[in-house]
Amino acid sequence: SLLNICQNQSNVQIKTNNNIGTIKWYNQQFDSVSTSTQPIINTSSVGIQYLWASNEINNCESDKRQIQLNTLPNPNLTAITPDMICYGDTLQIKLNFEGTPNFTLVYENEGIRNTLNTKIEDNNIYLLPNNDNNVKFISLTDSYCVTNYLNYLQSYIVKQLPTVRVIAQDTICNNQSITLNVQTNINTAYFTWANDNNLLLTKPQTLSYTTAQLIQNITNLTSEPQKLNYTIKGYNGGCLG
Repeated sequence: SLLNICQNQSNVQIKTNNNIGTIKWYNQQFDSVSTSTQPIINTSSVGIQYLWASNEINNCESDKRQIQLNTLPNPNLTAITPDMICYGDTLQIKLNFEGTPNFTLVYENEGIRNTLNTKIEDNNIYLLPNNDNNVKFISLTDSYCVTNYLNYLQSYIVKQLPTVRVIAQDTICNNQSITLNVQTNINTAYFTWANDNNLLLTKPQTLSYTTAQLIQNITNLTSEPQKLNYTIKGYNGGCLG
């Protein structure tokens, strides 16, 4: 018979349903010296090892029966986690599994413990984190064995999105300069500006802007008031607010 055991499993015992006689154990098939207790089973290395056992009743011993012990490696996961995501984006953690399918992963994120079961899900974790944190692996179980993690962390950074407040005059006279000042909740944010007005109605002007201020002199080519539109986008790193 073939028995599966896990790597580094302790106190492995082979149960028998023998009710009469004495079970005699051998390390090798042709050993003449036996013991009434099971030989020490080595679980430190992966692979098949053999034991032999017989049953003795009233000094009559049966033929030896071979027992195969297959030591399976404990399951293992490697994970690929993006270093950074933008707030509101989905964090996808790709899992590479080594072991005997199927597997169950217990993990923790933002103080909440979850279970990923590959019988009904793919080998990915999908999260919507609010702040910088990590995913902590607790345990991994395949069809036979379990791996308990002590400190397996997958860290990530969540880039917050900048909010933008624009302060500017809403009306200016012809040939005056308009200044748009920007306030934001993130000091490291930067901005892009787009002039959306009809250039046929105004003279081309050179824009002067910094990360927090835009200045442009407006010269109207018509006698009628013109509406000028600007689009301002705020970025925190590559994340658009």
